[in-house]
Amino acid sequence: MAAQAWSPASPAQTGVYAVYLNDGANLPELDIPPDGLLYVGMTKKGFAARDHFYPQNGSSGSTLRRSLGALLKDDLNLTALPRDKSGRWQSHYNYRFPVEGEAALSEWMFRSLMLARIPFEGDIAAAEGKLIALLKPPLNLTGWSNKQRAMLLDCRRVCAMEAKQALGASAA
Repeated sequence: MAAQAWSPASPAQTGVYAVYLNDGANLPELDIPPDGLLYVGMTKKGFAARDHFYPQNGSSGSTLRRSLGALLKDDLNLTALPRDKSGRWQSHYNYRFPVEGEAALSEWMFRSLMLARIPFEGDIAAAEGKLIALLKPPLNLTGWSNKQRAMLLDCRRVCAMEAKQALGASAA
């Protein structure tokens, strides 16, 4: 199925999806395959429930958005914040960006990414796993021996530490 621009008219079906980098778009530090494939994911709740481009609550806890934000942190002038003020490790590990940062990230995604949605019923998790193992998307951190995993986790760790420091500053 051909990749196309993101559309808010997401079908309610379950299935798998793939995210591609547009020709001419750039993603710092990442080695990208010639077809531009970046990420493969799945949804059991329908494609509208997995909207990485324009999350319903203004910020998304998705792996894809966190990885993109970490890679684009300097280019988009993003500042990582804790997800909430609970102080739990998940709060800074699953960081977010301020409203304007989330908007800048979404704008970059609209401009730079394409999406393929493939409705699928059955064992969606198994299908996703097979696609990841076969296609080796560079932003998928699990499911294959990703040589870029350490670099991606380092970028994300910078954001997590910044969010942890912001949590500590807000408690003071």
